[in-house]
Amino acid sequence: MRSLTMCTLLLVLLAGSWTASAQAVDTVTTASVTNYYGPAADFSYLAQVTFNGVVVVSTTNPDGSPNAAVLIPSLFEDRYLIMRLAPNQTAINLAADGRAMVTIFTPAGQETQVPNRAEVRRYGARLTCIALFSGEEYDSVRARWNEAVANEAYKLEDGEPILRIEAVQPIG
Repeated sequence: MRSLTMCTLLLVLLAGSWTASAQAVDTVTTASVTNYYGPAADFSYLAQVTFNGVVVVSTTNPDGSPNAAVLIPSLFEDRYLIMRLAPNQTAINLAADGRAMVTIFTPAGQETQVPNRAEVRRYGARLTCIALFSGEEYDSVRARWNEAVANEAYKLEDGEPILRIEAVQPIG
């Protein structure tokens, strides 16, 4: 009976330390750091894939857990992602933390765009981004974007986020 009590106590202690360390993990900066799939796609390919592929924007919730949303952003000037966000958890996380990891890739079924099915995963990239909501850079990019788009529905209202691309990495 005493060994059973000790084992139970040990399991409770281990579970508690695992939970504490799991909550301390920063899911944005510690996400997949090893490159398994080769080089990242270039910007001309990423510009095509933002409309025809899959784009997942990952942020960190206040409790440290991951949040992911599928969006259709526009790549602008090879430096910014322009997107419209509903008032949802992704928008809340961007406003609170300002960091996002954006994964852009060719989905299965579009293998004709790549040399062979085994290489499908290399046709994409992970973009480390910072959300801009205001300031000189934000105002300038927003003005250039609004001038460049003809459709009024695509123009950005003041305060809608613009993601500045900080780094382009391969999927992996």
